[in-house]
Amino acid sequence: MAESALGVLGLALAILAWVAPEWWSTVPTWARILGTSVGVFLGGLAVGIYFAGTRKRAQDIEPSAVKTSLRLRFNGSHQIPTRVHEDNVFRWFTLFSASRYMQAMNERADPVFVASIPRTWTILMIMERPALFSEVKIFHSGVLPPYEVKDTSVRHVLVFFSADIPAGELEIHLVPVAPS
Repeated sequence: MAESALGVLGLALAILAWVAPEWWSTVPTWARILGTSVGVFLGGLAVGIYFAGTRKRAQDIEPSAVKTSLRLRFNGSHQIPTRVHEDNVFRWFTLFSASRYMQAMNERADPVFVASIPRTWTILMIMERPALFSEVKIFHSGVLPPYEVKDTSVRHVLVFFSADIPAGELEIHLVPVAPS
């Protein structure tokens, strides 16, 4: 309702700004430009409010048992993987943490302590439509490194891999909830 009133007010102001000089010859040019600008702005605001109200917001969409999966191709190096296939994925993100090697030496330069922190990956998958699922399954065309599903909701899945992901295709598949 408010958008209709804004639209009518904007249209009336824009028309009045162009018609007023015909009635009153003393209307300055700046008033005509300002009236037209404000009128067009109010009309655009009304259209924006109308379309924002008709579009369903993401948080208003009910979760459903929709097919959701993401398949990525890793090349075994430090490069970002490439997307091979996706179902119901709005965005995905990978974070790579390089391996570290630490060595402590005594005064004679002999190694006293050696530690190695392996390369790790974190994958965040954000769903386009909220998905009801019962399980997160992860497949790899080669050897699957140790992983942990850190966080899930109807809108996202966060997976941490505690070792390097070897070259090949990795798929994150959400098993939809069976209809009851």
